[in-house]
Amino acid sequence: MLITNIKAAIRNPIKSISLINRKYFQLFRTSKDEYSSYVHSWIYGKLKRKHFSEIFGDKQPDTLILKSPFSGTFKMSMTINEIVSVLGLVKHFGCEKILEIGTYDGGLTLNIAANTPESAQIYTMDLPEKVNDLSIKIASLNNNKSDFLKVGRQFKNTPFSNKITQIFADSGVFDFGSLPNNFDAIIIDGCHDYNYVKSDTENSLKIIRKGGIIIWHDYGLLKDVTKYIDKLSKSYNISVITGTRVAYLQV
Repeated sequence: MLITNIKAAIRNPIKSISLINRKYFQLFRTSKDEYSSYVHSWIYGKLKRKHFSEIFGDKQPDTLILKSPFSGTFKMSMTINEIVSVLGLVKHFGCEKILEIGTYDGGLTLNIAANTPESAQIYTMDLPEKVNDLSIKIASLNNNKSDFLKVGRQFKNTPFSNKITQIFADSGVFDFGSLPNNFDAIIIDGCHDYNYVKSDTENSLKIIRKGGIIIWHDYGLLKDVTKYIDKLSKSYNISVITGTRVAYLQV
């Protein structure tokens, strides 16, 4: 194979150089696809990315239900691949009691509700309508407060809303002890400031069951999120799903 490739390169050196540049260097090239360019900005993080087969083995979920898969907001919502990844984790680990920190428009919440049994309990938390100051001081660039009128809009008035409990609170001061213990899964996608990610994670570790999973979004894209998860990975075995910003830990 090597000899064949060398011969081909000698016959057509310009094409060979172009292929090498496209595959390894990307010099003088700009993607024509906005999403592809966005993925190139996921530059942070030390953790190795894993394919589904490495995570699920031969027990991959064979059926997932996708609700309103194209209703997300580019660069704000999870991508379809990320939603599928989270749903795969939820189904693989048999999660029924789930907490989501950071509701946004409720797209992920809706899909989790659609892929869990009728007995599932899903709690989702976002800031109340009026917030003067966040309880933890953050850099202004990390203030990703959602439009209150859009919070949870995707799951409201759907057949799945009876499974979902909305919580309007600042997670930095919320009493997590007021929630049921032994959650099967907790998804952290609220404020992306380092101290908020740290606080949300530490609170989650107190109420997650043994064998449950904690999922973070925006690993690789946002420096504060990535920095905290990289630091935590020195004490816990955290994995990242390839092609996504989804990191997870089985406690």
